[in-house]
Amino acid sequence: MAADVDTGFIASAYSFPESSLHTLLTAPTLDLVKAFFKQTETKAQERQTLEAEKLRTEVELETAVRSGEARARQLKDSVEKGLKEIESLRVKLSREGTVLSQIFPPLNHIADRHSRNRKDNRRIGTTKPQILYLPLHCRSSNPSNPH
Repeated sequence: MAADVDTGFIASAYSFPESSLHTLLTAPTLDLVKAFFKQTETKAQERQTLEAEKLRTEVELETAVRSGEARARQLKDSVEKGLKEIESLRVKLSREGTVLSQIFPPLNHIADRHSRNRKDNRRIGTTKPQILYLPLHCRSSNPSNPH
């Protein structure tokens, strides 16, 4: 019967001396059986603690994954909203650019006319003093009766 049991594996798994396991299988004593069960109980408690820790870790991992997925969806929605806003602004800018391209030629024409008028006014302004300082014999004392 001892040959059917892998005492090396059991000794390793339960931290129980392999020689004691052989004795337990061939000539068991009450103290040896109690010691084996005590060691088995300790290992069972350790396993239960590890399983509880594993379950807690799996729950934390699942929570972190779900939280990360929710955050990723939130960021994706935010990016999509931003892209829509950018596209809307581009369309608006394009429309305003079209309006400005229609307005600028007349404004440039008006500005050119204004610039020419200012030049003409400056030219007129510079000729005025020349007229004021004409020699006296060219001026009439009566503006309605020239010489």
